[in-house]
Amino acid sequence: MALAPGVNAPGRPAAAILAGLGGLTVLGYVAWGGLGAAPREAYRVLFSGLFALYGLACYLVLRRGARRPPPALLVLILGVAALSRGILVFTMPYLSDDIYRYIWDGRVQAAGLSPYAYPPAAPEVARLHPPGDPIWPGINRKPAITIYPPGAELFYAAIYRLRPDSLTATKAVLVAVDLLSCGVLLALLGALGLPRTRVLIYAWAPLPIVEFGSSGHIEALAVLLILLALLAGVWAGRRPGADSPPPRAGWALAALAALAAAALVQLVPLLLLAGWVRRFGGRLIAWAGGVFTLGYLGFVVANGGTLPIFLLTYLRDEYINAPLYALLGQGLAPRLGVPDLVVRAALLAGLGLIALGIAAWRDWSPTAFIGKSFLLTGAYLLLATNAHPWYATGLLLFVPLFLPPGGLPLGPLPAGGAGRRLPALVVAGAWLYTGLTIWGGYPGS
Repeated sequence: MALAPGVNAPGRPAAAILAGLGGLTVLGYVAWGGLGAAPREAYRVLFSGLFALYGLACYLVLRRGARRPPPALLVLILGVAALSRGILVFTMPYLSDDIYRYIWDGRVQAAGLSPYAYPPAAPEVARLHPPGDPIWPGINRKPAITIYPPGAELFYAAIYRLRPDSLTATKAVLVAVDLLSCGVLLALLGALGLPRTRVLIYAWAPLPIVEFGSSGHIEALAVLLILLALLAGVWAGRRPGADSPPPRAGWALAALAALAAAALVQLVPLLLLAGWVRRFGGRLIAWAGGVFTLGYLGFVVANGGTLPIFLLTYLRDEYINAPLYALLGQGLAPRLGVPDLVVRAALLAGLGLIALGIAAWRDWSPTAFIGKSFLLTGAYLLLATNAHPWYATGLLLFVPLFLPPGGLPLGPLPAGGAGRRLPALVVAGAWLYTGLTIWGGYPGS
């Protein structure tokens, strides 16, 4: 059996340990469901314990992960992933209230109105929240028109028509989407020649399990679409017998359409286009940008309302879980007399310069666009003024592809020596960040 560099075939002891860790993991999420309205520190402590179990499991699959593992091992990995998420579907979303806004936006569309026309507090939609409505108290930012892009809004409308006003059904659909992401990641690992047991690095991670299974965040759909884009992008370049094959037009268009669709769910994936320029060419990138623009404007024109003005407020005034902004905007800037808006603009400009630099950076392999996407996502989380914990799921999806030993190269660095250690530390840091971000803050904490 051919193995990826630095890995060995899994033995029975390792599989038994993995099964034990999986059992403890499932019990941990049963305990999570029993916390109820406990203080958020209790959730954070339990999350950290689950992350420790998950870290041991990651070590096992990285050190003993075969490229073609026994089917029973993949069944174990995916079974634990499904059970962990399924348990949390039936819990209340105590750490976040975003899901109530999703349901409200679906309700507004079911009533034939545009979610971009009126905020929930507007008298024009007062009839949509009669006395005793269980959804209404949980809706956040009632005076503000929704911030979510059209792809997310269409998704909310579809779920609402399937099962109106149901927290459980909304979370169940998002969990099903996230389990599809695990399947796409399996295919992507196979297409890249990486051990498929690395799917555990995403599938057992507490971050998506909690943020999608318990809180029901829309980022689950964005993660799925990004993974589909990466898989189609890899298939676009698979042409045997050529050192640098041009991308196949059909798969390239599919990849960029999926990335544009991801941006219509959550705006951040639009930034990733900068990492795809070298591989797919400016025309295809412009085409993807056009798909996004037409999709956004088309929804507004067809349904009415205006572009979400609250997005400007979100960028200008809000802050959470952003250490660099806290250091500059709340630490140094006030002492130097620098306005907060200048700091925010500088961070945004810095992100733009990084995107331009990555767009100009020569590809080091046919899959360099994946590494560039990973770096751009990390740059966004570093420079953002709002980095909610669930945003880090967009970073985590790349980690199984790059973690050593045997991961994809993250840049044109020489094999061996100190040159390999820097990207390894970057990827390990990203992995650790997904376990620590829960301590940085949640709205209202």
